[in-house]
Amino acid sequence: MDPTTLNLLSDCLVGFSTDPQANIDRIASTLGRLLKADCALFSVLEADQLRVVGSWQAPPDMKLLDRAEGHLCTDVIRRADGTPLVVRDLQGTRYRDSDPNVRSYALCTYVGQAVSCRGTSVGSLCVVFQHDFVPTAEDLETLRILAWAAAVEEEHRTAGESLRASEEKYRALVEGTSDLVYSLSPSGIVDYMSPQIVRYGYGEADLLGRSLMDFALPEDAPLLAGKLAEAVRTGKRLACEFRCRSRDGEIRWFHGSGSPTRGPQGTITGMIGVLADITEHQRAEAAMVTVQKLESLGTMAGGIAHDFNNMLTGILGNLSLVKEDPATGGEMLELLREAEEACVAAKGLARQLLTFASGGNPVVEPHDLGHLLRQVAAFAVRGSGARCEFQLSSGSLFARIDKDQISQVVQNLVINAVQAMAIGGTILVEAASVIVGPGELPPLSAGPYVRVAIVDQGTGIPPDCLSRVFDPYFSTKGKGRGLGLATSHSIIKKHGGHIGVRSRPGVGTTMIFHLPACDPVGSSAGLQAEQLVRASGRILVMDDDKAVARVLGRMLERLGYTVVIVSDGLQALDAWVAARENGTPFAAVFMDLTIPGGMGGKQAVRQLRELDSNALCIVSSGYANDPILSEWWQHGFVGVLPKPYRLEDVSAVLRRILAAEFG
Repeated sequence: MDPTTLNLLSDCLVGFSTDPQANIDRIASTLGRLLKADCALFSVLEADQLRVVGSWQAPPDMKLLDRAEGHLCTDVIRRADGTPLVVRDLQGTRYRDSDPNVRSYALCTYVGQAVSCRGTSVGSLCVVFQHDFVPTAEDLETLRILAWAAAVEEEHRTAGESLRASEEKYRALVEGTSDLVYSLSPSGIVDYMSPQIVRYGYGEADLLGRSLMDFALPEDAPLLAGKLAEAVRTGKRLACEFRCRSRDGEIRWFHGSGSPTRGPQGTITGMIGVLADITEHQRAEAAMVTVQKLESLGTMAGGIAHDFNNMLTGILGNLSLVKEDPATGGEMLELLREAEEACVAAKGLARQLLTFASGGNPVVEPHDLGHLLRQVAAFAVRGSGARCEFQLSSGSLFARIDKDQISQVVQNLVINAVQAMAIGGTILVEAASVIVGPGELPPLSAGPYVRVAIVDQGTGIPPDCLSRVFDPYFSTKGKGRGLGLATSHSIIKKHGGHIGVRSRPGVGTTMIFHLPACDPVGSSAGLQAEQLVRASGRILVMDDDKAVARVLGRMLERLGYTVVIVSDGLQALDAWVAARENGTPFAAVFMDLTIPGGMGGKQAVRQLRELDSNALCIVSSGYANDPILSEWWQHGFVGVLPKPYRLEDVSAVLRRILAAEFG
């Protein structure tokens, strides 16, 4: 329950006087203010008459005694189940004619609860609104608590109930709440603690006669003691947040609120109040801070990846040019290939950082999962006491994937398996082509998939934790941020796949994911093996980074093209129009997606296609997570060339596009 609500409820109950009538009015006032109602009433049924006993903001001309039949409050009192009555749009119900107050005061919503004394409904506590109102669960809980208090005061009013009966009612009220109700001496010694303390592994006897500060964490105890001493000294309310350790060692956050109690001479004799468990609220706030930090990291990572990929483009592009030089051979060629592989690995690291920080849509193409699994899994177990054993089917294991993102998934799962086996062991990596039937593995549709399983011999996952392993920030390892499996789940889902887990404590865990299978046609592996395709014609290059533009220009010239370089979209449009008018049109244009301070590829392709619907536009960017790279065809582009790239990549994308255009 909200701390503000708890404070008002505490003030209401602690402030009761010996006058039951005043207490009933206090209850009505507290309920009306908490629910922000237009009016609050406490009514009792006397034979066939309904009498208003207590009220808050009741109209001056309202009848306090009226015929009971037809009134909303009468129906509440007569309800057999004792549940609250909530009626909205009163003007459209029978109560508009049967209850005179509905029409007279233009009432719209009624919320009421029966008040029972000694097992019999004798009255009703209600609030009314002249506007539509939908009560929350907390509103109804507040109404229920105050209805219990009203029952006590009604018994006092009508029957002069004994002190013992009153104490029993109040104890029922206290024990019916989900929070802890306490009573302390001025020095903080616990006089009373409600039975809900058992939820934290303690009995009431464990706290009685001991200081409340003994149960706070040592670093929070001085704060709590200071706040309590200040409340006792000044007579003001206590409000403090502190941490306690439950019997099983779990740290819980509490919001303590309370009011001083006074003796006959007005001296402060102690403190009575409520301890609300706010642990989940604190965790949610901490999670929100983490999310905000990750969002900031994502923004930064996007900029880093863009600049880094531009730098890699210059390095990787020039390496591929030197590698393809006829004069290069022998050991020099091998060194160049190793340098190329290092650049490709660096590109993968940038993509993994970006995916971890802010997600990103996958840029997919056919890849052999068998080859990827061997490469990534073997790397992930280096330096550990574990080893990988592979059982990969001999059939096709091709799937349309973002290689860097799926590599991150495999790495996460293998590292988790290594950490689950403290003394080392064997990790089984399986992959096979399977057919998933209709409804067999929701939400996957029926069809061919590649099934990958990573099996460890670790400690296993407790059954009560299995449903939460993919939740962000959840971890059973006691370290880390609990984001590895959450990130993996997000990546697999964005690939149209499914990931699941099976585990037996003491035996091990199996992580299984499915990815839609595809034919190996058009895979990057196949393209890399192709010879460079040399041609002729004019190509337009639009990129604001001079180093990137120069290396792409050299690649295109190496392939036989004539190149014109511009730095933004406006220049590209002018160059395209001028070339067409001069009879020397461009065969295609490479467009950088983002041009700081100028027109980028997204705007330029739209305007160019309006000028020339046959323009062949290829998008290129260092922002690997931009959705346009994964859905380039929806934005007017005919191909994509993610940075960094090699001479073979440029040749392959032009071969596909120009071959499709000119047959």
